[in-house]
Amino acid sequence: MLNSPTYVFPEFAKGEEDPNILMRRLDMYGETFFQLSSGGRLILLIGLDTKKMRLINPNDYQNIKIIHVSRSTRNVFKFAYLSKRILNANGIRPSILIAGDLYFAFLTCLLLKFTNIKNLHLPIQISIHGFYLRNLELRKNKLRHLIRMYLLFTYKVANSIRAVSMEIKEELNLKFHVQSSKIFVSPVPLTLGEYNIEIARTNDLLFVGRFHEERGIGKLEEIFELLQNKTLNLKAVVVGSGPLLTAFKLKINPILPNCHFEGFLERDELNLLFSSSRILLSTAPTEGYGLTIREALAQGCFLVARENEVTRGLASIFPNLVHLFNTKEEAVNHLQDLLETQPNDSDTRSFRDFVEKTNTASLECLTRSWLNPI
Repeated sequence: MLNSPTYVFPEFAKGEEDPNILMRRLDMYGETFFQLSSGGRLILLIGLDTKKMRLINPNDYQNIKIIHVSRSTRNVFKFAYLSKRILNANGIRPSILIAGDLYFAFLTCLLLKFTNIKNLHLPIQISIHGFYLRNLELRKNKLRHLIRMYLLFTYKVANSIRAVSMEIKEELNLKFHVQSSKIFVSPVPLTLGEYNIEIARTNDLLFVGRFHEERGIGKLEEIFELLQNKTLNLKAVVVGSGPLLTAFKLKINPILPNCHFEGFLERDELNLLFSSSRILLSTAPTEGYGLTIREALAQGCFLVARENEVTRGLASIFPNLVHLFNTKEEAVNHLQDLLETQPNDSDTRSFRDFVEKTNTASLECLTRSWLNPI
């Protein structure tokens, strides 16, 4: 275990009630690394509060070594100091440092690298999602400009960059001039839950997303208002939270009395909801990878989605499942048609086969980047 890829998470599973959701995904990474490296093991340095740490049983994760450094913290100096002591005490020498986020985890990686006199060439890897790209485009005030400059700094300093979609890689390269040679594409692997076409679709329409302006909430309001005019007696479920949620509820409740609001749900709860819903509606103008819409498709939902690079790619492969719109009228027309259409089991199973192949390729690409770091 002298040379092991090492994930750094000062704030492990931030925002998640159950840390095992992220841990299961990391165990998938560890399993593939174990196979490709002939017995190597993935190391996790995590900061997690004691209450949440009790939810994790290390024996459930045979492919990763979990090191609980401290409680969840933003004190990167302390976390780096404690991590270094633990690594030295266990004889672990990281072969590559993998930042769990671009802020506190990345800064911790820098400290671990530059306080290691014996290995100043230790590579650092970061992952890029659509969230970070949006921050780079914000120029409205000085704080946002500073965030943009910081993120550009991380892209320059990192030795390798994992993009979760080809669209993100191209945008990093063309719009932000990040070297193409240091970017590789490795989508987030999708955990396929059980699928049963016999489950009753008791919800007609489902929306899942953060209630922020960039997620197209204004377009969602327009579609719901038009649905009222069509006098469709549909049952809708809205999942999510955010600053625009209260105003949205006040506007929608009088016009769609059968609209139920769930608030924030964990991934396991979401999968159950996908399996009982007929259509997922997505109004986001952009997607980094579209994990939620892929999870819904894997559970037999139709997708009515705003056209963007990600949804356009999915529609080209699965035209029976994915239906695109640019206007509210197009969206409502798709919804009306699909409410009278029965899901096709073969289409969903084809999508699930596609996901499994994508997962395998992504996991191998990611773990090979650790075996042969730039």
